[in-house]
Formats: sequence, C-alpha cells, structure tokens
Amino acid sequence: MSVNDCVFDNGAFPNSAPGAPPNDRNDPAYNGWADGGVIIPYNMYIRYGDVGIIERSYDKMVNYIEYLYADRDENHLRTSQTQYGDWLALDKEETPVALTDTAFCAYVCDLMTEMATAIGKTEDAERFAGYAQGFKDAWAKFYLKENGQTIVNTQTSYVIGLAFDVVPDEMKQATADQLAAVIQSDKYNGKISTGFISTGFLLPVLCEYGHEDIAYSLLEDTEFPSFLYPVTQGATTIWERWDSYSPSGFGNPTMNSFNHFAFGTVARWLYSGVLGITVDPASPAYKHFSLQPVYGGSMTYANGSYNSQYGLIESGWKLDGNDFTYNAIVPANTTATLYLPSDKATAIYESGKDVTKEAVEGIEYIGTENGKAIFELQSGSYSFSSTVVNKAELEEAISNTSNINEFFYTADSYRALTEALAKAQEVQNNKDATAEQVQQ
Repeated sequence: MSVNDCVFDNGAFPNSAPGAPPNDRNDPAYNGWADGGVIIPYNMYIRYGDVGIIERSYDKMVNYIEYLYADRDENHLRTSQTQYGDWLALDKEETPVALTDTAFCAYVCDLMTEMATAIGKTEDAERFAGYAQGFKDAWAKFYLKENGQTIVNTQTSYVIGLAFDVVPDEMKQATADQLAAVIQSDKYNGKISTGFISTGFLLPVLCEYGHEDIAYSLLEDTEFPSFLYPVTQGATTIWERWDSYSPSGFGNPTMNSFNHFAFGTVARWLYSGVLGITVDPASPAYKHFSLQPVYGGSMTYANGSYNSQYGLIESGWKLDGNDFTYNAIVPANTTATLYLPSDKATAIYESGKDVTKEAVEGIEYIGTENGKAIFELQSGSYSFSSTVVNKAELEEAISNTSNINEFFYTADSYRALTEALAKAQEVQNNKDATAEQVQQ
C-alpha cells in the first residue's frame, strides 16, 4: 500500500503508509514526512527518467500542493502545525516548526514546478512556481536578517534555508558563512546538531559554498555527537538518535532504535560530494550529469561508482601532497560536466597534454571558477592530474604552534614565531591561496 492509497480527504498525504484508520480521513500533513508523496516521485523521475511515475501520482500531488497552499496564514507562512520540525535535532526546540514547514512548502512547490513542466502542464507549473515564490518571500522576510543570519541562529535554520532555496540569491554566501561560523562558535564547538530533515543537506550545503573543511571535519569527527561516535561504540547500524547511547548512557527508552535510516543520509554526500557524482535534474536518468569531487580532511583517496540507466559511472581520486589525480568513466550516450579541483597557477594534464591549452578528444575546457577547472566530457575514460591547494599540513602546523608557550623562547625568537604563525593563518584563511604560497 503506497501513500497514494492513503491520502486523506483534505488532500494531505499521511506520514506513513498504511496511513490512518479509515474513520480518520482529515488528519493534517506534517512537513518532512507527508512531503514524501512529492519528493519520492520527483527523485524517481530524475534518476530513472520515467515520466510515468509523475503521471500516475500527479493528481494526488496537485491536491497536496493545493492543501498546503490553502493552509498558509496571513503572512504566507505555514504555522498551523507543531510536529515534527527537525526531529531529534539536539537543539530542536530552538528552531520553530513553522520555519522548517514553510521552507518545505516552498521546496515541494519547486519540485512540482519541475514535474509539471516535464509532462507538459505549463499552466500548473506557473501556478506552483508562484506558490513557491510566495513561501520563499515570506520565509526570508520573517526568518532572515540583512546580514544573512537567521533569527534563531541554529544549524537547522541555515541548512534548510539554503538547501530549499528560500534564501535570496544575493544573501546565500553570507548565510552559508553564518552557518560555518555558528558551527565553529562556542554554541556548537564544531559539533553537529541537526535532526532528521536537515542532516542529509548539511555537508552538501557546506561544500556548495566553500566550507569543505568544516564538512570533512564533521564527517570524520569521532566524539559525541557525530556520525562516527556510534562506530567507536561498536555500532554496525545507524542509530535513531545522536544520543541513542552517549557518555551519559542510553537515550529515551520509549523511542530509541539502533537501526534507523535518518542520519545515514550522510551516505548520499559520499557519492555526490566525495566522489562528486551528481544528477542533473534538467537531464534525467544521468543522460548528462556532474562530476564534482571534493577532497579534504585526512582522506587521501576515494573510489566508487553509480550504476545509472546508461551504464556504470565511475569516479575516483588520489591526493599525494599537492598532487591530485582523478579518474572517471562517462558511459556511452551520456555527457558530464567536470569540476576539477586545481591550483589556478598550474597546468592540468590528461593524455600527456595540458587540457587547459591543448585540444584532447572528448574534452572541452570551459574555464576556471572558485578553485575548480571546468570541463565538458563526452563518453569515455579519463585520467587527469593537477596540482591542488592542500592545506592539511599547514592546518596541523598552525594547531601545533598555537599551543607553544612563550616561556621557552627568547623575545626575538618568539616574535619571529608569532609573525610566522600570523602569516600562516593568513594563508590558511585565504581561499585564493596557491599551492606555492601554502608550501612557503
């Protein structure tokens, strides 16, 4: 039995299927759960390219969107519900449910705009786009400050705002920088706090706006709370709660599963972030896709693949100091856009040629942007090599030097040390620093 079989008379999808008993047909929809009635068909469509799943679910999805739109308040926010928000976030009570609900309303309206367009329902698409913009404008007006900070300053609020495109374009980088800052602040001390609905978007959002270092730090953290803390405690499955078991003991015994999906959504980023294999919604089924590998943390290599409708997509990289090698296979009858990490001051080689200057069959050099060299790739097998800006050793040196006591130095030597440390920190904070500057 699917969610389409359990839709309530008011148009709301249930939180799960089978849904409520037959005598209770007008329950409210809880964003983040009921939205699966739209999100699942959308994801099936863009990954497999079958518009049939849109067509079979379309009427139910339209009714759901109209239900959500009718449930908005006078400020165009969805404030009618108190469940569930960013469920089991460690600071859940700090983020209003209306903040996440309104963002979800905008998100599913955007998805419906794409799906309506895909099956030729242009008037519906225009209407849903208008609904989405109304929710976005309201979210930005009531939950976002002029400096990009949200009114509640929680990880959840930033992640949801950026992932669901409710932050205005001109404020997105500032908002992402606020997210990075609050994670590192005394409030969170570099620790994760997000819940069910935002955790899967946290690392992708950080990487999209240039904070790969924080994303990898969160990924590799082993102290409570973290993705890997359960592993240090012998876990072989994903836990329902960050505190299912913690240094304080077991979590709430009335709801404490040790085999739960939600925080396992980080695995999606291992494919879309670490390997960089990303579907292009405008070209479903990976007919065209992106390759955007992200290196960082203590990882020195990664390899993996995705079995698309057109064949096996392969992506892998190795980092040796500042030397970066990248291998990819683009299946037959597909194309890919590659965003290759690279120091803009050095050459990039494939087939023994600098592909930024020389023609290589199947490769078109587009340019360089934000520390990435961009290429369009035709079907084929490729092996690239480049020089990247690897700050891992510099970061370790800064950390070690910062703990040195002035007592053990002469005045002149300590002055030289602090000057060198200041210069190193300047390079570390410079997103445009070259590999040569880092090595110096």
